[in-house]
Amino acid sequence: MKKYVLGFIGLFLLLVDVRIGVMAYPAFEAFRTEAPNTVDMVIRHVIGDTMVVDIFSDAIGYILMAISMAMFVHSVANDNNIAPTKAEKVLKSLAGARDWAIGGFFIYIAERIMPFFMNGNYRFRLGYALYFLLLVAEVAVYILGGLGVCKLLDNLANHTYNNLSTIFMMISIGTFIVARVLFFYELTIVFIIYYVLSLLFFFLACYRLKKYN
Repeated sequence: MKKYVLGFIGLFLLLVDVRIGVMAYPAFEAFRTEAPNTVDMVIRHVIGDTMVVDIFSDAIGYILMAISMAMFVHSVANDNNIAPTKAEKVLKSLAGARDWAIGGFFIYIAERIMPFFMNGNYRFRLGYALYFLLLVAEVAVYILGGLGVCKLLDNLANHTYNNLSTIFMMISIGTFIVARVLFFYELTIVFIIYYVLSLLFFFLACYRLKKYN
């Protein structure tokens, strides 16, 4: 049960963001570019002018997810009751989620401290790259971890039950991705709607999976 709880808490921390500024970055040094609007959007909304920390820490979320997925991998690898072909598929998803969680932790730290060491064109390009890498890590952890658990629980006795749980998880993943894109383009109200939907379907999936076990 511990690995389920850690996984649920980890994903919750990755989803919920309540950020506060803690330290100003060095002033951004403007540079000549053919896409000033894009540069301005990235500097203002992706990187910002202040290092922020999340009260519901994404860093801790990645750590908890890595631990949870490692526990799942160990459990499945040592469970002789799981068919080898099924175990291989489950392990692939769970190990992928574990690795992306570890990578996400380091990308998150790099994104936060990078502006202290980079400026101008380098801050813009590296900040852009780290933002999308972190988004990929979040989505990969979300998809691989969620589907890995669903695959693990799937059997003839609860096949229909878990099919619906998987659908809830996939809807949550889709709305989460849309919400992230909307946030980048400042569509705040629509972003909040999609974000709430993402959380709703995430908790529905987690509740059903946890209830069955």
